[in-house]
Amino acid sequence: MTLTGEAIDAERAEQWGLVWRVVDDEHLSAETDTLARNLASGPQLALQVIKCSLRAALHESFEAALEAESVAQGKLGRSLDYREAVDAFMNKRPARFA
Repeated sequence: MTLTGEAIDAERAEQWGLVWRVVDDEHLSAETDTLARNLASGPQLALQVIKCSLRAALHESFEAALEAESVAQGKLGRSLDYREAVDAFMNKRPARFA
């Protein structure tokens, strides 16, 4: 596809894993609102670490990325978000992150 410049439709891009989700135009606003609410109510520290790790991995060796992941897992495992997630799981309730 890169060499030929062949255009593909959204459904094929989704099938190939090039895009995460395909949404009809009339549902796009509702889908983006739902996604934004889900992200905003999620574990903010973990989301921040994920974004930083993805950016850093573009410029690091595989070994350095694994080491950074190990450090991040240790940090996240001691966080209030982690405790909330475990408590929510054990008590069979949705997590409420600060």
